[in-house]
Amino acid sequence: MPSSPFQAGIPSPQVISSEVAPAIAILTTQINLLQAQLHTMQYRLDELETMANPINRRYRAPEPENTNYSPIVKLSFKAMKLLFLFLVGFALVYIIAGSLGASPVTEVLRILISVWLMPLAAMTFCIVALASIVESLK
Repeated sequence: MPSSPFQAGIPSPQVISSEVAPAIAILTTQINLLQAQLHTMQYRLDELETMANPINRRYRAPEPENTNYSPIVKLSFKAMKLLFLFLVGFALVYIIAGSLGASPVTEVLRILISVWLMPLAAMTFCIVALASIVESLK
C-alpha cells in the first residue's frame, strides 16, 4: 500500500528488476524528503502570513486605549455599544419567547421595556449629548 498519493504509480519491489531497484529506492527517498520539506515550507509560510497580517488585526476597529478620544467620548461609545447589545439581546429573547408561545414571558418583557429600556436609552443619549457638547467646546 502506498504511503502517499504520489507513490501510487511506483511498482512494488517484487516487480522491479534488481538493477533498477536501488535507483528507484533513492528516488523514492528523495521524493519523500522533498515532500517533507515542502510541507515544512508551507507551514512556515502560513505562520509568517499569520504574523504579518493577523485577521483579527486587519478587520478590527482600533482599541480604545490606542485612540486619542477623550474619556467622555469613550464613555459614550461604550454606553451606546452596551445599549445596542441590550436591545439585540432583548429582541432575541422576545422573538424566541413569542415563537415558543410563552405569552406570560412576553408580557413580563413588555413591562421590563418600560421599566429598563426608556431610562437606559435616555441616559445613553444624555451621555452622547454631553460628549458632543464637551468636544465642541474644545
